[in-house]
Parts: sequence; structure tokens; C-alpha cells
Amino acid sequence: MHDSTYFSIRVYRNNHTCSSVVASTIRNKRKGTPQVVADVLRGVYPGEVDTPAPKALIKVVQNEAHVNVSYSTALRGKKLAISELVNPGTVTSVKLNARNKFKYLFVALGASIEGFRAMRKVIVVDATFLMSVYGGMLVFATGQDPNHHHYPIAMGVIDKEKDASWSWFFETLKTVIPDDEELVFMSDRPKSIVKAVQEVYPLSQHGFCVWHLSQNVRGKARVGCKDLCAEKFRECAHKYTEVEFVSAYAEFRRWFPKAAEYLDNSVHLEKWARSYFKGDKYNLDTSNACESMNSVFKKARKYALLPLIDAYIEKVSEWFNKHRKGSAIASDTKKLVPYLENQLHNLCAIANGLFVTELNHFELEDSVIGNDGKSYLIDTWALAYYRTIYLVPHQSTWIILEEIEKLVILPPDYTKKSGRKQDKRYPSTGEAHRKQSNKANPGIHLGRWFEPLNTDEDEEENQGDNQGGNPSEV
Repeated sequence: MHDSTYFSIRVYRNNHTCSSVVASTIRNKRKGTPQVVADVLRGVYPGEVDTPAPKALIKVVQNEAHVNVSYSTALRGKKLAISELVNPGTVTSVKLNARNKFKYLFVALGASIEGFRAMRKVIVVDATFLMSVYGGMLVFATGQDPNHHHYPIAMGVIDKEKDASWSWFFETLKTVIPDDEELVFMSDRPKSIVKAVQEVYPLSQHGFCVWHLSQNVRGKARVGCKDLCAEKFRECAHKYTEVEFVSAYAEFRRWFPKAAEYLDNSVHLEKWARSYFKGDKYNLDTSNACESMNSVFKKARKYALLPLIDAYIEKVSEWFNKHRKGSAIASDTKKLVPYLENQLHNLCAIANGLFVTELNHFELEDSVIGNDGKSYLIDTWALAYYRTIYLVPHQSTWIILEEIEKLVILPPDYTKKSGRKQDKRYPSTGEAHRKQSNKANPGIHLGRWFEPLNTDEDEEENQGDNQGGNPSEV
């Protein structure tokens, strides 16, 4: 009826418009569709390509969705789930030289980009060498989630650490993480990184890794005091207030004048001292996050380019699934992440002896909690991992654009080197070199240890042959 919520039925046409499957389905015998099978697979096997066979999927769908499916429906649903294994929002970039040879690579998964928006804006960048025949460097940009886990944001491959390669990497990173006054970068001290951050991210702040600096300072100390020098330097760098820093640094200068002179002449104070740093780097003052990533992908660094990307996506997908489940099973009675809950539990004994002010005003509560406190909420932790990262499916399911398929990318040039490949990284300046204790003493002929002992009859005969010394005398 006009201008009313009432209506009347005047014509009824007795024609069925629903499918025969739905029309013939009764309540006690519901049948599933391929989309139902695909939805079940996404929930039970998130991000996995190697799911059970269709015969086993029939029982899985019955237990999860309480519907019956045929073998052909389970097979179609499995193929549909594989075709939907995509990572929307992922940004990739490849740079070639003038001869169409590979030069640079950049990969940032869409789930990592979106999850980083819920975190503190601190990014650790570092590079380590690849151990394939073509060489090159593997680059990581890593953050830290609310529960203090390493959070991979992007990875890349460059030829070497130089101005052009680092500028290209940061320019590409800027397309997913824009320049911001709250953004902070932490790294070692390569001049190419310092220059690239200043040019590409002028609004951000850049700090140096305190641990690497402590190793540089350690080399300036006297023999026997090197470890103490590095420890005292880290204590100075961690001071929160300028008053505490001035007092601690004055003591450090008295004990280690050469190390202090090296710092004054080589490194700006605001680059390593927490109390003078212009940005908010929170608890991140080292490049340990990227060093850990280098260790995780130690084996994968020997792979070719495509297997290396597959290994990276597989590991990140594994971490996302693990931490997503961890945030989901967190207790409903607690609002903070497990890491902070443990920290507060350890500090309860100290807090009991302190003077406490009652929080009876919302402005006071906001000033105490602050933005940093909100980043430790379980809801924020879950927001960082709510997206699923899917593995790369089989090549037969790929959909490649025609203009991409026509491209021809040649491998980079390389020079075959003689000798065994370098598996361990080169120590930084001031870092202690490990002593090789397994080298044989050149004065001992080890082969004599495996020879049979001389009998009394042969002792006189072999007396002139023992010119290299008797093993029993060593």
C-alpha cells in the first residue's frame, strides 16, 4: 500500500525458480557445494596447498560443516580452494639492467603491510650475503609485534650494499610504508643506508645498532678491559634521562678515554644515546631482529631466487598462523599480551613497596596508558595477524598476464671463484674472531697415531725410521 509498510499479494505463479538440488534437498539430507568445501579447507588448513585427498575431505566436511558431499564435489572444492590461495595487497617489484639481466627484487606481502599499521612504527633493516652461485645480498625490513615477536615486513635481493641498491629498496618500501614523523629506522652504520634513509624518508629518524657500536668501541679498549668497555657503553646508551646519561658517560670517559674519543669523532650522540634520540624507538635499539631473520633463512640463502621466495612465504605463513592462534586462545579476562603480563607479574613485588596514586580520572588514565600501552593490547596483537598468508600454489594454476609472459629475464653475470664457498659471515669491525682450535699441530705427524706399536723384535730394526718423534712422547 502507498506510503505504508503493508503489502498485499494479488498474483501467484506456481513456477519453481530454485535449482533442482535445493528443491530436492530435505532437512535431514543436506548436500554441500564446492564453495562449502573450499570454506572448510580455508578454516581447517589455512594457507596450505597440500590438503587431504577428496576421499578424506568428505569426512572432514561432514565433521566441520555437517553436510554430505560427493567425491566430485570434494575434488571441485579442493581445486576452488587452491585457486583462491592468493595474497591480496602484495607488492612486488623487479628491476633489470639495460641487457634485461636481473638486478633487484622486492617482495612485501599484503598481510604484513596491513598488520604493520597496528604496530609501533619502528623498522629494522639489514642485509646478509647470499650463498648461491650468483652471489648478491638478501635484505630484510622487520618490525616487532605487540608480543615482542619479529614481524617481517618486506624482503629484497640486491647485488651489493651501495647507494643505488639501497636507494631503490627504500624507494620501493616507501610505496607500502609512507614517510612519517613517527617512523624510526634502526640499522648498522653502512654509509649507503644512512644516505638512503635521509633522502627517501626525510621525516623519519634513524638510529644505529647499539650492539654493533659496542663491538667497535670494544676494539678501542685496553687488553683485558674490552668486554667491560662494551658493557659500560651499552649501559650509557640505555639511559632514559639526560642527567643519568651525562653521569654515566663521564665515568665511561674516565675509564676508556680512547673509546670515548672514537665515539665523539665518529658517531653523533643522538644516533645511539636513548636520552638524546629525537624519535621513539622504544625497546628496539639493535638490529637483532634482522640478524635473527638471517639465521632463520641460513639454509634458504643457498637456494636460487624462486625457491628462496617460496621459503620466505612459507616461513612467514607459518608464523602468522602460529601467532593468530596464540592471540585467539588468549584469556578473555586479560587485556594485555602474554609478554607484558609476565613483565607485570615479575614487577609486582617491587610495585607493592611503591606509593600508588588512584586512577580516578579519565585524563590521568590516558596519560598513564598512552599510545604505547595501547599497542600491547591483545586486540592489537590479533589485528596484526588476522590475515592469512597463502603459499604459492603449483605452477599449473598460475594466471600470468600476456605482457608478463612475454618478458625475458636473464640471470646476472657472475665470476666463478676458486676454493670453497664462504658460509659464515665476515666479523664486523671490532668484533672478536673465533679461534680455530681444530687445526693440527704442524710438529706432530698424526699418521703415526694409527700405526701399530713396534714390538721388541722390530724396535732395533725401525730405530732409524722414527725421525718425526715418538707419539708416546707427545
